[in-house]
Amino acid sequence: LKEAYIKARGMGLSIDLDQFGYEINPEIRVHMDSCLEDTPDRWRFFRFSPEADYHAAIAVQGYAEEVWRFHVYRCVPFVRIDRINRTLHC
Repeated sequence: LKEAYIKARGMGLSIDLDQFGYEINPEIRVHMDSCLEDTPDRWRFFRFSPEADYHAAIAVQGYAEEVWRFHVYRCVPFVRIDRINRTLHC
C-alpha cells in the first residue's frame, strides 16, 4: 500500500515512509502527517490477489466510484499474455 501511494504521488522515496500509515480492519484507512500536504479523503486504496501467492495494491486519487474494474495481465515474456479481470468494491 505504501508503494502504491508513493508511486501515485510521483515523488518516490522523497516521501518519508514514516509520514503515513494504514489500518486494515477490513477496510483500508490511511493516516497522513500534515507535512505531506495531502488528505486521506482524496484517495481510494485497494488490495487484491490476482492469483494465488500474488498480492497487489492500488492507490487511486480523486474518485468515489462504488465498483472498479481493473485489467490484470499474466505475462510470460515471449510465450503468452493472459488477461485476468478483477472487479473491486470500494
